[in-house]
Amino acid sequence: MSATASWDAAPVRRRWLFGALLWIFALGPYAAGEGYGSSVGPHVLFLLLLAGWEASRGFAPGRWWRMVAGATVLLSLHFLGSLFSTPCQDLTGKSMGSFVLFIALIWALAVLARAVELDDRRLLRTLAALSATVTVTVILHHGLLLINGRTAFERASGIFPEPSHLALALTPALVALGFSGRAAVTGLALAFIAVLLLFSSSSTLIVLLLLALACVAVAMGHARRVKTLMTRLVLPVAAVLALVWVSPYRDDAIARVAGVQEAGLQAADTSSNASSIIYVMGWEHAIENLDVTRGFGLGFNRMGCEPRPVTDTADIIDLLGLGDANYNDGSFTISKVLSELGWLGAAMWGVMLLVFVHFLRRLAHGVKPERRVTVALLVGMVAVLLLGSFIRGTGYFSGPFLAGLFGLMCLQRVLAEEAAERQKARASEEPSC
Repeated sequence: MSATASWDAAPVRRRWLFGALLWIFALGPYAAGEGYGSSVGPHVLFLLLLAGWEASRGFAPGRWWRMVAGATVLLSLHFLGSLFSTPCQDLTGKSMGSFVLFIALIWALAVLARAVELDDRRLLRTLAALSATVTVTVILHHGLLLINGRTAFERASGIFPEPSHLALALTPALVALGFSGRAAVTGLALAFIAVLLLFSSSSTLIVLLLLALACVAVAMGHARRVKTLMTRLVLPVAAVLALVWVSPYRDDAIARVAGVQEAGLQAADTSSNASSIIYVMGWEHAIENLDVTRGFGLGFNRMGCEPRPVTDTADIIDLLGLGDANYNDGSFTISKVLSELGWLGAAMWGVMLLVFVHFLRRLAHGVKPERRVTVALLVGMVAVLLLGSFIRGTGYFSGPFLAGLFGLMCLQRVLAEEAAERQKARASEEPSC
């Protein structure tokens, strides 16, 4: 069967599904209260139910079945080995249950990546509504902080437990709106960014926006055209940096970056920025766990088990009361992956990065104009997962983590459909004998 036929044979796709998934990925983990971003929340149930529904209608993982099978085999072998080699004395039940659930989620994401309708007609409205909703919650939160006189001690984050979680969830939507090709929509995206930086001043949002903007510019082919690169990348980046500079939290944002070096050089200094100390702690834990397990890892989702690593920053973290959550998720995804999956996790992450770079190079050759926003959104999702993982992260079941895997699968489908349509167009242009 040809590539074209394989895509056409799929059942009718529901137009509302893509938009629903975006709401689930962004807000679902936090809908039931603080903390669900790093554990199993209601969004996981929604994803499994939607995938089961679409599978019953005839959708399957398609070309991703090899990835699903390969990941299942590798992770299963590692999981079985970790049961006998891990130094952990607890969390065995958590590891087993979350491992089975994660494998089910990989299948669910692969099914949903085949089932969604990848068009732009409703996507822009969904992204604008999502961004507006989050921005309004941040404004309301800032108002409450003003009333209670806490703006000097706490930054607004809206429905999210902290500003960095907001950044992980909303960056892809903001970047997609910025690359819509419509001046009014781009202006709206900049307005959302201005309000978010003004009231939440998330350093994570600044860095993720810059990373995602660069990746989307490459995917759109702008890196090869100087004039377009200036308007689509350099000017938006300059706008983001300008908004940071005029933000009342500018000094705090700079302190977070500078504090990483200070915390690394003098870990016992509690005057260093707390976020910087937590970041250094993540690297210390990853290195210590790799050393203790000889590169094998603690086992799936067992970070934070007893005995915990003894590091230079451990006493400071306990003194500041920032313990369990950061012990469990490592403060950023790569720390968690290295600690739990060892060098296998590093290899799998490296493969995903190489696949992403390959996808960006293929996308740069051109996609249909009506796919511009879709591609920008999907690239933003993957960039937040694979590149943002070195900055922040909230666990394997968080919305941004699952959205990144979903985005990678959807990008492969976009490229396959584009290739099939070009092949069909060439065939129709060939003269018949």
